[in-house]
Amino acid sequence: MNISTEKFLSFLRREKEEKEKWVDVKAKWVDALCLLYSKIKEWLKDAVEDGLLEVTDKTVELVEDELGPYQAPGIVIRFGEKDIEFRPGGRFVLGARGRVDIRSDKGVVSLLHDSSKIQGWSLFDAGTMEQKVFDQESCLALFEELLS
Repeated sequence: MNISTEKFLSFLRREKEEKEKWVDVKAKWVDALCLLYSKIKEWLKDAVEDGLLEVTDKTVELVEDELGPYQAPGIVIRFGEKDIEFRPGGRFVLGARGRVDIRSDKGVVSLLHDSSKIQGWSLFDAGTMEQKVFDQESCLALFEELLS
C-alpha cells in the first residue's frame, strides 16, 4: 500500500474533525436532557417540598453508532410505591433530535426533542401518531394519569 504522507495527514485531520463534531452533538444532547429534567423538577418543586413525591437523579449507559458509548442523565419520580422513570432512548431518532422514554407500570410514553421549536419537547402518542407540546400542564396531567 503506497500512501503519501500528505494524504495520510489529510485523512487524520478529517477523522479528528468528525470525532470533534460528534463530541459536540453528544454534549448538546446531554445539555438538552439536563434542561428538561430541571424544568420537571421545578414543576414538581411544591410536591417534593410537601413530601408527596421524591425525585432522584440517575445515570443511564447508552451506546449509539455515531456517538459510541456514553452516560446520559435520567430521573425517577416516586410516589409511594409507584415510579415514573425518565430514561433517554437516544439522540438519533427518526423525525426528532432525541427521545426520552417515560416508563411506569402503565406502560411507556415517549418525549421527542426538537430544538427548533420553542418548547423543544413534545409528547408522542405512538397509537395515534400525534404529538403535543410537553409543558407544565401536559406534564402534570401525564403524571396524574400515570400515578392513578
